[in-house]
Parts: sequence; C-alpha cells; structure tokens
Amino acid sequence: MLRTVVYIRKSSETEDKQAQSIERQERDIKEFLERYNSTVDFSERLDIKDTFREQQSAKKPGRVVFNKMMESIKKRKYDVLLCTEASRLSRNPLDTGMLIHVMDEEYIRCIRTISNSYASNSSTEKFTLGLFLSISKYENDQRAQNTKSGMANRKAQWATTNIANMGYRNIWEHKGNRSVEPDGENFDIFQNTWKKLQTGRYKVSELYDEAVKQGFTRIAGYKRGERREVPSQGAFREALRNPYYMGILKEWAPWSHKPMVSKEEFETAQVILQKTGWKHSKEIENVSYENLLKEVLICGKTGNPFYVNVKTRYYCPTKNCSGRYYSAGGPKACPTCGKVYKLEEYKNIHIRKTFDVRGTTHTVYDKETGKTTDKGSFEASLIEHLIDEHISKIQISEGLFQVFKKQLYTLWMEQVDITKKKVSTKRKDIEKQEEKRRKLNESLFSENMNDQQKVDLEGSISDITQDIHTIEDEINELREEDEEGFEKAWQALNVLLQAKTVFAPGYDIGFEPKRRLVLSMFSNLKFIDGEIIPEWQEPFATIANANLTKQKSQELPEISGLN
Repeated sequence: MLRTVVYIRKSSETEDKQAQSIERQERDIKEFLERYNSTVDFSERLDIKDTFREQQSAKKPGRVVFNKMMESIKKRKYDVLLCTEASRLSRNPLDTGMLIHVMDEEYIRCIRTISNSYASNSSTEKFTLGLFLSISKYENDQRAQNTKSGMANRKAQWATTNIANMGYRNIWEHKGNRSVEPDGENFDIFQNTWKKLQTGRYKVSELYDEAVKQGFTRIAGYKRGERREVPSQGAFREALRNPYYMGILKEWAPWSHKPMVSKEEFETAQVILQKTGWKHSKEIENVSYENLLKEVLICGKTGNPFYVNVKTRYYCPTKNCSGRYYSAGGPKACPTCGKVYKLEEYKNIHIRKTFDVRGTTHTVYDKETGKTTDKGSFEASLIEHLIDEHISKIQISEGLFQVFKKQLYTLWMEQVDITKKKVSTKRKDIEKQEEKRRKLNESLFSENMNDQQKVDLEGSISDITQDIHTIEDEINELREEDEEGFEKAWQALNVLLQAKTVFAPGYDIGFEPKRRLVLSMFSNLKFIDGEIIPEWQEPFATIANANLTKQKSQELPEISGLN
C-alpha cells in the first residue's frame, strides 16, 4: 500500500461561503478512496497516514500547515499527496515551485486529485500540473480584477451587486445587475420582528422561532431558478444589527430601497440587543447623549424615565452689558440689551446638562449650603458620579482578567469536545441514512418493480432526504449555540476589564464604551433621593457581591453566572 498524506483547505477570507468546505472535502476524499482502492491491486492502494487541514487562502505564500506538510514530504514520509483538486494546494508561484521541486527530487511518487494523477517521474505530468496551477493563479487574479471593476461600475450606477438581504428580493436575477424590492410576506414578517424586538419583551431566539413558524425564508441564490432557504438563527440575529433596514447601504451612497424601520426604531433595537448581551451595530456610535441612559435610568418613586435637558448659558459679548441667559435652541436676543449675535461671536458660553424627571421631586443634600432641598432636576455630573461609584466596584485587574480568560477558554474547549461527540453521532446517523437512500436508489432500477412501487419508493427516498436535512440543521444549531454562549461570556469578561472610573472628570473613553458598560451591567438604575440603586444583570450581580477587586487570583470565588 502507498503511504498517503491528505491536504484539505478552505479560505478563511470566505468563511461564510465555505462553511461546509472542510467536511465536504473529507467526504469526497472518503468516497474516492472507497472507489479507488476497490479497483486496484493491494500494492497500489492508498493508505492515509496523515491529514493536514487548513483554513487559509492559498493566494499568498506562508501557510503554516502547508509548510509543515511540505517539510514532512521532504523527509520521504509519504508516497502520495492527495487532495480534492490541485487548486487546493496552491494559487501562488512560490508554493507551486515548492511542489514541483519535491516532485523533481522525487521526495514523493505522485501528487493526485480525485480526477487526475501527476507522477514525479513524468516530465509531461509535472509540466501539466505546473501549468494548471499557473492558470489557477492567473484566473484567480483576473477574476478578482474583473469583479472589482464590475462591482465598482454597478455601484456607480446605484445598483446593488449582492443577493438581497432577508425580507427583500432582487428585481433582476442576473449577477451584477440587481436592485431590490420587498419580498412579499417575508418583508411583513421581518418588519413585525423589528416591532416586537423594540418592546423589549422577546428574546431573539423567540422572535426567530416565531418567524420560522410563519414560513419566513430568504433567497439563497438564483442558479437554475430562485432558491430559498430558512436562515440560521445566527444570520437572523446579525440582520437585526444591519443599518440596511433603515434604507441605507453601508458601502456606498444612500440607496432607495424601502426601509423596514426608522432611524429611531433601529437605534432603540440596538440598545435592546446590547441589554440582552448582544453587540449592536457600530453605525449608531454618534447618537445623542440622551441614549446613554435612556433605557436604564428611572425614578425610583414613580417609575418614570429621566430625560436629559441640555441647555447652553450665553454671556452677552456687548461691552458693559451683563446680560446672560439659557437657551436650548441656540443664541437669541440678549434679555438686557436686546442685541443678537452669531454663535461664533460669543466668547463665553457654558453648557449645562441635567437629568430631569416629570411628576415628582427628590430630597437631596446640598453640600454647598449644608441643607436638603426638593428637586426635580439634577446636574448630569451628580448622576454620572453615582453610577461611576458602582461600576468601579467590579473592575478587575489585568492579571485576574487573564485568569478568567484561561478558565473561560478551558470551559469552551470542554464544550467543543462535547459538541464534537454529538456532531460525530449525528454524522453517523447521516451516513446510515445515506446508505439506506443509496440502496433504495439502486432498487429503483429493478425490472420487477411496477409504477406504483416506484412511486412509493421515491416517496421513501424523499423522506430519508428530509431526515438528512433535519439532522444537518441540528448540527448547525449545536454549533451556533456554542458560538453564542462563548460570545456572550467573552463580552462580559471584557466589560469587567474595562469597568473603571468611566464618568470621572478628565477620563473620557468615549460615548460608545460608556453605553456598552452601562447597558451590559444594569437592567435598571433607580434614582431615589440622591442615591442610585442598581439592578445588576447577570453575571455582574454575582461579581459585585463577590467584591472581586479585593480578591487575589488564587482565591477566586465561585461565579456560576460567568459560564
């Protein structure tokens, strides 16, 4: 038997499009070996010694796994290098030269694919392989250049070059010349999803299940007619972060497709996603200051939300005039001298931000006067200071962060192993079903079978195919659940590291980090008579009670919520 090394590769740059590429190549290799080894003598059969898998583009040299495999080949450990197709091995001249070199030196007997074989002792076959790989490189470069040029041209003509986002469909079906329109009932279902999300009463998983029950699908492609599919829960969730649904295209000028949500509705949805532990769209980083605490800060007496009141105090620039006034809408006439100036003419202004609450007052202590007063309006600095005191309590050190990170990674790897075993079991179920389907397909060609028996048999084959698809969906769901759980835990851990005096004067980490911290940590902030009473979200409630800032890494408390 010939010692065989298998190389399997997919491009990391096209992760989504090649999601099943590794498994598909492994399946194709397995089927090829079963056919090939059954038709040749024992001495010519391929015996797999090692398999190298890699997720990296072959456009540029420097692939770690590929180079490791080539070093093993140079040690004459194998007779045959096997892959599904030659372009899996190389798309650049340096790696192509390396492959031809190991053939020239006869470190290996041959390089073969599922359809072709290139022997090291044949100059013609080596030339053919080198030529094929060179053509692959040329076609790859030419395709990239043509695609880039074509898409740029279509964008200049205000047309979309992609398959429409879920809820929309392409008006023209040929690639590179598409516009979009609402996708019938699917548009209505997804628009209703946005409305339900904004109520804050639904989980994304619940919204997804409800949409699927209503028959929600997306267009997956147009080859040989329109092809539809039920989107994965991950894709469904990602769509809820996409500004496209406001009628905006990210990559170029504003588009004219019908929006599903307004800008205000989209921003509200992003805040809710953040509060439930999911990253929101980066497109809303410049929203107004009000949104920082809009969904969190409430009056502890009435339950009414606070609102931000931003006013500017203008000092009249007229010589010898002591006029001054507050205005929220820009400069106006001075109440003393009556003169009107443009904003740039004012040398002295003061911006005043307050949190106001309607319907009640709070009794607070005034440090300057030493007295208590009833107020319905509070300086933003007071509120910020009170929140800052709570956030600072759960800050962890870099060392403790690394400890938690290591623990989280360990938990993740344990879960990956569990999932692998579950996936392996389901893969075996698929193999059994495929074998059953293969035998039924062979029976279809039996001469002794009448038409009714064939119809029944085809129905059984269809049922088996549907069972296979169901198991494949279960496999994808298992993987998505692992990914979602890890992503949430990782976000929580990073929030812990970032928690510090975020509202302190002179320390400005920016609007977006502040909001991420606040919305991730608190479900509510109740203000009562000058005090903030926080309602922590998990796992931060556990962490705040554990008082981690005083713990050493060797004395970690049990924090079940971090899992």
